[in-house]
Amino acid sequence: MTRGKIIYLDSDQKAYSTIEFNGDMYPEGHGDEIIERFEENYFTSFTVYENFVFRFNKRNFGYPEKLIHSLSCSQTGVIDVTGNWTDYLYIINESTQKWIILDEEGTKDLPDQTLGVVSFKSVENVIQKKSESVSDQTSVVLHRSEEPAFVSESAPFRKAVSNNPAIGTPYDDAYRTLLNDCERLIIPVINEVFGKDYRGDERIIHHPDIHFINRQDGTEEKRITDSIFTISSKTDEKYLMECQSYGDSSLLVRIFEDITQEAIDSSEMSGSVLKVTIPHAGVLFLRSTGKTPDQMNVFIVTPGGNCSFDIPVMKIQSYSIDQIVKRKLYFLLPFYIFNHEKYFSEYEKDEKSRSSLQGEYIRIMELLDQAVKEKEISYYYRRTIIDMMKKVLDNIARNYENVKEEVKKIVGGEILEHEGKTIYNEGKEEGHIEGKADGEALVSKLMSILFKENKIEDAKKAAEDSNYLHLLLKQYNIE
Repeated sequence: MTRGKIIYLDSDQKAYSTIEFNGDMYPEGHGDEIIERFEENYFTSFTVYENFVFRFNKRNFGYPEKLIHSLSCSQTGVIDVTGNWTDYLYIINESTQKWIILDEEGTKDLPDQTLGVVSFKSVENVIQKKSESVSDQTSVVLHRSEEPAFVSESAPFRKAVSNNPAIGTPYDDAYRTLLNDCERLIIPVINEVFGKDYRGDERIIHHPDIHFINRQDGTEEKRITDSIFTISSKTDEKYLMECQSYGDSSLLVRIFEDITQEAIDSSEMSGSVLKVTIPHAGVLFLRSTGKTPDQMNVFIVTPGGNCSFDIPVMKIQSYSIDQIVKRKLYFLLPFYIFNHEKYFSEYEKDEKSRSSLQGEYIRIMELLDQAVKEKEISYYYRRTIIDMMKKVLDNIARNYENVKEEVKKIVGGEILEHEGKTIYNEGKEEGHIEGKADGEALVSKLMSILFKENKIEDAKKAAEDSNYLHLLLKQYNIE
């Protein structure tokens, strides 16, 4: 049985390792799943890594014990594998600098944003991420007579990414972060798109997974889906909510493939009857034109009769700031800058024009503060929204320095210590951390360190997860 571990190096120069998984952990086996996700820029944060490990274990092994622990390194920035007896180590470097792997032959560089494959005591391979410019791939056509009207013939970029939308882009990263770290913000979006009336405190169950799509030429494509989730209320309902910067000719096909594969994976057999339940599906368009539809439709011809269902569309450009706040669509705020994109050239040259943009973002910040005050969102959600605003802004306005700096004056800045403590206290109030007297001083000491180092995600995670809290206490030698 080939054994393996998955090691994660984060931006704070900390290292984490999984337990040893025992079985088919060679690169052509279960290791292929790790490499595939890394190449497509999946491991964008520790939270994503943690979620992946949970699903990976559930799918392949089912070990009941704690899966991840902190990895102590004798030297900062150095992974020593000279004493390693595990068949394969998959070392994911998501830090901002180069690490060194010390193996039996000497030292090997592990640059930022690479994955090192170690076999016993030797580095076997260093893998780069795939280029963001996606190469031509096998197209998928389901008897379409023409492309949808909302696809512009003069948009080669859209066509280039049509088979692999937004993978690895900052927009996809922001969407994924909001969906995972601020999951309750998606509920008002679902209410808006699908006409539901969820209260907002329902349980959300994520279904990140790998599906295998059979192609018309006989090949099989591995498809990673991480935007499928269930909202658990009186009845459980499953949703796929896609985020697209552009429409493209294969979008509807991809959605159909994803929801039918998900339906097959969760199908039920009763005697000779197979029951498949198609999830709800919708699309959030970050950019849209007059030709972008308000909804799309799937029409299926079967031997027993025809059936169809709609796929509703949400467009960022359809919402003003007031509408977003009134309908509690805070999930959309990081992408609101797309409404100004067509004016960037004007803003860049004209300071007076930029003042209107500045005014809108001042208002956004005021409304976010008001939402926290009225307990519609938490401090942590507010901070994450702001962080994702900056992430999206850095990409969409990368060629417009004046525009970027103008908005960053309003939303920028490091987290304040009092804000971090408020976030931590929210976790205590929700019962995630017990405020016992004998441990209060230790926790306060840890939080002070985290706030000074601006490690707000660690503080929030510690507030929600006592195991992670104890891990940090041990890591910082606080006893």
